[in-house]
Amino acid sequence: MESKRMGERIREMRIQREWSGAELARRVGVTRATVNQWEGGAIKNIKLEMLLKVTQVLGCTPNHLILGPPGTVNVPQPGRVRKTKKTSPP
Repeated sequence: MESKRMGERIREMRIQREWSGAELARRVGVTRATVNQWEGGAIKNIKLEMLLKVTQVLGCTPNHLILGPPGTVNVPQPGRVRKTKKTSPP
């Protein structure tokens, strides 16, 4: 399962609360255009202060917003370790 982007999670949580984008913007203290950019992925790096405000308004943790609910993040698997053949000294 592919993990979702933060903007998609913001949109989902906003819709679950039955808020318009304008309502979320008002509650967070940003413009509707900013909410559009978050949800559309145009702004990928939200400043920490704003991230904390968004999580407070949406009632979630920063980890939930960034990484998603527990168990949904794809953890990279370690690369295959190549075994080398030991050679005996000449």
